[in-house]
Amino acid sequence: MSSFEPWSYRSGSGFSDRSRLDGYKVLAPDGEVGKVEDASYPPGQAALVVDTGLWTLGQHVLLPAGVVEYINHHTKEISVDVSEAEIRAAPQYEADSHLDPGYRERVAEHYARVRAARNR
Repeated sequence: MSSFEPWSYRSGSGFSDRSRLDGYKVLAPDGEVGKVEDASYPPGQAALVVDTGLWTLGQHVLLPAGVVEYINHHTKEISVDVSEAEIRAAPQYEADSHLDPGYRERVAEHYARVRAARNR
């Protein structure tokens, strides 16, 4: 089993240095999460800001790149390996501080716990 690297895209996910993911649809195993509104790409800091307008108008979530399972550039869809409930349970998105190390650490810890619970 490989270790979870929350802020890096997995090998084989379909991400490349030329990828631009704004506007892509994000799909959880149990439904559509929303659309990518913003993305950061630096290695070790990569993440998606997803507009979850389908859930609550104007709500956003920060998804670390490590939860991305596969990017289909043809259909402009991103599959993640976490459920809608697991995403909703993550620390609330903070637009003003989403780059803050403390906030990002809380987000990373949440998804690491999700992974650990699955592997028990």
